[in-house]
Amino acid sequence: MPYDSNSQLPEAVQNALSESDQTKWRKVFNSALSDTCDNDDTCAAKVAWSQMKKNARHFAGWATAEIVDKQGDKIEIGAFKSTMQKFMKLGATIIDKHSNRKVGSYINYEFRNKDSNAALWMEGVIYKGHRIHDETWDKIKSGEYPALSIGADPLESKKECDAKTCWNAIKAIDLFEISVVDAPANPEATIEEVNTVAKSDLTLITKGDSMTEPETKEKEEVDGGEPVAESTDKSEFDAEAMCKALAEQMTAMKAQFDKAFPPEEEEEEEEPEEDEDKEKSTEVAAEPSATLTIKDIKKAVKEGVQAELKKLTATKEADTPRPDLKKHEMSAPFQKALENPDKLAKMSIKEIDAMVGEPGTQEVRPW
Repeated sequence: MPYDSNSQLPEAVQNALSESDQTKWRKVFNSALSDTCDNDDTCAAKVAWSQMKKNARHFAGWATAEIVDKQGDKIEIGAFKSTMQKFMKLGATIIDKHSNRKVGSYINYEFRNKDSNAALWMEGVIYKGHRIHDETWDKIKSGEYPALSIGADPLESKKECDAKTCWNAIKAIDLFEISVVDAPANPEATIEEVNTVAKSDLTLITKGDSMTEPETKEKEEVDGGEPVAESTDKSEFDAEAMCKALAEQMTAMKAQFDKAFPPEEEEEEEEPEEDEDKEKSTEVAAEPSATLTIKDIKKAVKEGVQAELKKLTATKEADTPRPDLKKHEMSAPFQKALENPDKLAKMSIKEIDAMVGEPGTQEVRPW
């Protein structure tokens, strides 16, 4: 029957497509139902999905092939022919690795041959809206989940053998789920197609967004034979998530910049410490060395005394305007004393003054 509103659409359509794409799916379905499918719902759904699966997290692959699997079972393809319609009507559940987590639905199936073996081909869509949906889809795209695995209740089985081995031949089953897994029991049950450029991966879907699709999009003519252009509905853009991602990037960039170029304040704070170190080193250098000898001390005293005496007895003009002062002339005893510095160094200041101030000399002192 035709759908009058999106709320009437199957669970797979509502959970896998955006609101605008649900509307397009519904229009294609209704058109195909009356024009090309002779009121066959399954046929109309195939036509609608053929137009819209490019906008969904769509994948396809082999659910099983008629070979002996790793557990010693061979599920005959005839066992699926009596259960697939019931499986599809009940929602065609996709489970994350045989857990209790429903992550999607199958939208189509076909019986085909894989190489020389009868096999079951499945097409499915992964939902969006929950973290587990996103994680499962990422695992399918990355190849972490490269295969499918049957979850069923065996109704009829029989032991069969050939010249090489024996196996458990399953003749009838009640199929209730087909999981996406990392290690299948049937080596031929592999995922072959993944829509890695699904629109749901290019934009972030926010359910309950108050923004609506532009009127020009609603007026597009859609029928079962015409391809539907991809929606560019900007209401699907999650600004909050984008801002959060940008903030995290800016924080990381700032941390890298601060590490490469430390603030100048830190260098200024270190300068006083360097000055203190210099002062300390100067003070240490000014202290007498513990390795000085008596000879070094005597030499230093002698050189100091000689330097002071030369300053005291040098002939020069008086640095005073008094005209009565005359040039100083050293006494003979003092000149003789200068010839013996060791002896002079042992003399007291009083003895030196006596030699310098003897009669016949003019004492000159600056003031």
